[in-house]
Amino acid sequence: MHNQRVITKPARTRALLPEPHVSAGAGDSAKARHRKMLFMGLFPPPVNGQRIVTQRMLERFDAVTTVACYDVDRFPQLGPLSKLVSAVAACFVLLRARLRGYSMLYLAPHSGAGLTYSCLIALASRCFGYALTVHYHSYRNVGRYSWLMATFIAICGHHAMHIVLAPPMARDLQRLYRQARRVVVVSNTIFVAPRQVARQFGARRLRIGHLSNLSREKGIGTVLQCMHELKTRGMDVELWLAGPAEDADTSALIACAQAEFGDSVSYLGRLGPREVARFYEDIDVFLFPTFYEHEAEPLVLIDAVSAGVPVIATDRGCIGYLIGSAGSVLPATRFVERAVEQIALWANNPDMLAGASDRARARFAEVHHQSAMQLDQLFASIFSEA
Repeated sequence: MHNQRVITKPARTRALLPEPHVSAGAGDSAKARHRKMLFMGLFPPPVNGQRIVTQRMLERFDAVTTVACYDVDRFPQLGPLSKLVSAVAACFVLLRARLRGYSMLYLAPHSGAGLTYSCLIALASRCFGYALTVHYHSYRNVGRYSWLMATFIAICGHHAMHIVLAPPMARDLQRLYRQARRVVVVSNTIFVAPRQVARQFGARRLRIGHLSNLSREKGIGTVLQCMHELKTRGMDVELWLAGPAEDADTSALIACAQAEFGDSVSYLGRLGPREVARFYEDIDVFLFPTFYEHEAEPLVLIDAVSAGVPVIATDRGCIGYLIGSAGSVLPATRFVERAVEQIALWANNPDMLAGASDRARARFAEVHHQSAMQLDQLFASIFSEA
């Protein structure tokens, strides 16, 4: 089936509103053809979970309808002013797109103080008569009440569609913000393909993995504390670190760990997509003690459970729901002590670790299946209003 398409460019160079390239065939859905969607959010580069998911969601919509996109932080050369200037420019983009027949807006809003700029975009979209779909990637304003979030949701209006990542996130959003009346769940697992990885535990020393944009906030310091405690206990384990170091402090931590632990710590740096897949195939346990206040449903954890890697993580955002029995989700207090106990237990009991691996794979399959149905339901709901 051929669809009407808007040719998109890399996020940093795309036009404010690209000209549509029409290649419609007789099999096109009439509703999809007439429901043109403008996408606004953060797009790669740089690469992080929110930007990746926004790009992949755009690709899903692009397969069924006409889309155009706009980066809400498109002037990075302006530094702190980029988001403000981008939001003002977005209002003009919304008007121009409306005159061209775009009637839907998908918005991945900023979080924290940046939500102020998203309020401006949402207000403009209401003034111009858009049907609004909002996709949340941060738990910061969902786990606790925020007057700015309440203002944003009020501006979006009762008819706006609010996309969250897991049932607990839907519950918390509606508990705190009663004006969010239409809430749907679409897990990020839909963007990770199921995979089969043959695993054998106990044939070599246990290999612990940690992958992220490495920083203290994402848990690198706690990971290294766990490694120190394991070595103090005489455990024969190794640690693989992957991802870019966020700052000089993180680089210094990694260098000190390599000096202390020798070849028991390997730093792989930034990985490409194939290298990421191989990383999960080669580790036995994924350690993710994140303290990031926006943490919701991290793609790194989805990648881990999809490959059958048991997870030990802090209990933040949607992590507890995602992991279920596929590992250990622990409170931040006494995390190191309890994580070390779990790792030691698995290191000494390969069969127990194999069982956790099977549960990880099964949990991913379950949530991935749910997510596929959720996305279908979202599309049906949006296009039924055409």
